Amino acid sequence: MIRNTAPDYVTVPPPAYVERAPVRDVLDEAHQLIFQRALRNVLSTDIVETTFAQIIDRLPLASVALTIRGIEFYEAIINHKALDPEAFLKVKALLRDFDIASLELQVEVLERYQRNTASSKASRLHLIELVVIAIHRIAIQVYKIGTPLKERGLQEDQLCYSSDRYKMRYYPTPFVLRQYADPKQYREEGIAELPGYWAEDQIFGGVVVFDRGNGTELITV
Repeated sequence: MIRNTAPDYVTVPPPAYVERAPVRDVLDEAHQLIFQRALRNVLSTDIVETTFAQIIDRLPLASVALTIRGIEFYEAIINHKALDPEAFLKVKALLRDFDIASLELQVEVLERYQRNTASSKASRLHLIELVVIAIHRIAIQVYKIGTPLKERGLQEDQLCYSSDRYKMRYYPTPFVLRQYADPKQYREEGIAELPGYWAEDQIFGGVVVFDRGNGTELITV
């Protein structure tokens, strides 16, 4: 088996630059309260706990990984049937103590939400967008504090691949979707960005894309 050292990723490019700020620095009290309640509701679900536990464990469950289209996995993941209980304990502690107000999110998204009256119909889609982006950012943070696979004798970039008739494409982490797979495109976070998209897919049933038409205001999701 010959490894291709320059994989041709099929990816969706990120914005060239993203300005972020703590939630508390942009949202007023009314908007913060609604956003924090909405995000806490999502964070309290079993799917979030299981998703983040897999990321912090650095190995997806076989039952989850094998549902990802277009990617093949090696035995370390195929045989990974259950998570270490310690991973769940770490996630529970992280979410229990998590300070949402200090979470740094995209300024333009925070401002779009702030521009609409709190609890108004016009603010709902912006609130959803903010929650999705928050989940993505938290997943990145969870990945960064995960247990290094080298402690288990595994190499993260040799656990999964895709292939066609002529070559194999290895991925830098098993927490990957083919459309969001090239860490070089995510200059700020690199590989850590990929589990963010993977978490969106697990929690929301796909990567959430917001349509703004030709302007800046949201039209649909």
